[in-house]
Amino acid sequence: MPRKEFLRPSLRYPKKQRKRKSRGLYEIGVRPGLKSALAKHLGVTRQAISDWDAVPINRLKEVEQFTGIPREKLRPDIFR
Repeated sequence: MPRKEFLRPSLRYPKKQRKRKSRGLYEIGVRPGLKSALAKHLGVTRQAISDWDAVPINRLKEVEQFTGIPREKLRPDIFR
């Protein structure tokens, strides 16, 4: 009976491709306590902010004012 060839687990289930987060979202995640404070201010969970690939347009002004991070960093795909 021929031997079955097994694929490495990484080849069996390819990783989901995610967009890169903007520099501004990276800064929000790195600054201690900022993500929690921002979530409380916006009325969402920390996990919701972690799931953002980019700051939603309808939240951009609030996030910019609260964090002090310019919109060019938060949404470089729009403001260049």
